[in-house]
Amino acid sequence: MLRTVGSTIRELRKNKNLTQEELAEAINVTPQAISKWENNIGLPDISQIIPLATFFGVSTDIILGIAENNRNEEIKEILNACNERKLKKDDINSWLLIQETIKKYPSNLDLLQESIEYGIALSYKGNYCYNEEYAERIYKETTRQAELIIKYSSNATNILRAHMIMVMLHSSFGDAESAVKHANEFPWRADMTVHAMCAWINKAFNEFEIEKINLQRDLEQHMHSSINTLGLLGISYENTKNYDEALKMYFTILNIINEVFKEDDYVPALYRLEMGNLYAMIARTYLEMENIDECLNYLEQMVDVEIYHNKVKVKEFKIKNKYLDKSGTYNYAYADYRAFDKDSDVLCSLDLECFHSIKDNEKYKEIVDKAKNHLK
Repeated sequence: MLRTVGSTIRELRKNKNLTQEELAEAINVTPQAISKWENNIGLPDISQIIPLATFFGVSTDIILGIAENNRNEEIKEILNACNERKLKKDDINSWLLIQETIKKYPSNLDLLQESIEYGIALSYKGNYCYNEEYAERIYKETTRQAELIIKYSSNATNILRAHMIMVMLHSSFGDAESAVKHANEFPWRADMTVHAMCAWINKAFNEFEIEKINLQRDLEQHMHSSINTLGLLGISYENTKNYDEALKMYFTILNIINEVFKEDDYVPALYRLEMGNLYAMIARTYLEMENIDECLNYLEQMVDVEIYHNKVKVKEFKIKNKYLDKSGTYNYAYADYRAFDKDSDVLCSLDLECFHSIKDNEKYKEIVDKAKNHLK
């Protein structure tokens, strides 16, 4: 006999010894709706599939009658194909492919999570892959998908990530009220990371070596957060034309990086901030101050530093850091920072609109040629 969605719901309901009325109350629908489903007169829509699966403690594919192994394989292949396209800077077609897959698996939280990551990349103004043509559509779809993750995911990290993406996107599209709503969902003590909490547990059980590693990882995370916050503060100073203070923020970032990693054989590419290349930000500020020589100086430094990072084989370098994790499981020196916007990060930075005013400068042309010749 063919197994239908209705027969699955009936079987799961009876296994729990529930009446149709009790199930209807549990998932906030009418008993008549349950009756229609079980008699194959109608089907639950997407907003009801996830509550049903959550209530019965099964995957949504069980409700829909999809073979889970086949589904997982197909989704894995789709996401791998998207990653291949992403490497080729084809983010928009990756996003469109995910949307087609979501039509087939509308309640798959892994697909939804991947979709909102592409959503923030493609529809947030200022990102290197911002797509003006699709931005409005992507924003609306990302909003809908983020709400599903927030409502139905059991992964706290994914839920907070969805809130963060919506804070950024709602702000970018002028919906301050919605942005504040999502911002208020964040914990009031952001310093209590999983590493900090594990360190407390380690201390209680006298596991001091493991406590030390967790504290180092906690410091590492806060350092990265502090660097990005300083970058944002620098941009705020720029926007208010307080250029001296902006430069103080940017040079503080360089000082932090150089101080923390001065004992190591390798200084990681932490100059690649979430809001852009630090050297380009310094150059932009000097250009605003009408100091073209210093602007060109830092653009050239940006290219030279990137060339260096492209030549080194990171794992040949030893970790000697007194601040950060020495366990060998994770360290900035082992992170693949080239994956962040790839080499085009520098080329895109050189082509920012703010530098168009010096595009005819001979020194600027030399810097661009150097980047194109060495950063392919």
